[in-house]
Amino acid sequence: MKIRRFAVIIVVMASVVGPVTEGFAHPIRSFEACAARTRTSETCLRRERYTLNQTVFLRAKLSPPHAGFLAGVIRRDPGSNVWIRVDAVRVSERGGVRWRWKTTFQDAHRNGPYRFKFEIRRHRESNDVRVWVLFRDQNPRAADRVHGT
Repeated sequence: MKIRRFAVIIVVMASVVGPVTEGFAHPIRSFEACAARTRTSETCLRRERYTLNQTVFLRAKLSPPHAGFLAGVIRRDPGSNVWIRVDAVRVSERGGVRWRWKTTFQDAHRNGPYRFKFEIRRHRESNDVRVWVLFRDQNPRAADRVHGT
C-alpha cells in the first residue's frame, strides 16, 4: 500500500512540476523577426510592403535555438490594439522559424500596417514586424507618409 501511495505522489508531482519547469529552460538571448519578399530571399526587413495576392514570408531566428519549441504567430490588424494568435510553428534545429501568409483583397488596407510577432510562451516574444498590404493602385510612398515610417 505504501508503494502504491508513493507512486501516486510521484505521478502527481511530475504532472505539476513538469509544466512549471518548461518555462525555466535556457533563456532566449535574441529573437529577431523580419519579413521577406520570397521564400528564399536573402533580404529580410522589419518593415515590408506587399500588394494584395502576394505572399508574406515571415522569419525569425532564436539564440540559443530552442529546437522543437512551439512558436506562436501573433498579429495586430491595422487600426487595432488587440494582438491575436493566428497560427503556431515549430522552431527548427538551428533556431529558425518560418511562416507565410497568402494575402487576398480583404487583407489590403489603406489605414496602416499589420504587425506580427512570434512568441514562445513563458519565454519571450520577438520584435514586431510591420507589413503593409496595399491595393495595386495605392502609392507605397503615400502609405509611408500617412503612417510615419
